[in-house]
Amino acid sequence: RKRRATKQIGRELIAVAYAFIAITLMLNVLFSVNMADRQYYFNHELTPRLTTSQGQQFLAHDYQEAYEFLRLNVAPYQPGEKPPLVMSWWDYGYQIRVLGNCTTLVDNATINSTHIGIIGAMLIHNETSSVKIMKKYGVDYVFVLSPGTIGSQS
Repeated sequence: RKRRATKQIGRELIAVAYAFIAITLMLNVLFSVNMADRQYYFNHELTPRLTTSQGQQFLAHDYQEAYEFLRLNVAPYQPGEKPPLVMSWWDYGYQIRVLGNCTTLVDNATINSTHIGIIGAMLIHNETSSVKIMKKYGVDYVFVLSPGTIGSQS
């Protein structure tokens, strides 16, 4: 039998190809976000900057006010009582726990994805089903934010 001579791709060429793909993906992520939305994707502050329909920018203090309300009005409870349980989407959980000083059903460190799914079900179901879910887990408060509604009290 004759052996066919086959060329193999060298490790250096493979490394260059992987580097090219990685750089292309990073550039795609960095430059695909339009400049107007960049502040929302890369700004992780508790005081987001919002823009009115007239183009004026303002700081929305809704998050800070909500966590302060929780800390002052919900978190205090008497010794021997069950601490109030706050239900929210998982990514607010840590901030509710730390800034609002409240117990949450799920937070950013939740490994049990079933609980996150239950929260999602509660948020999309009708009121009757949602109340059943909340009673099952002993939820006292539901935390929902809609920041920056101009002209309304937070």
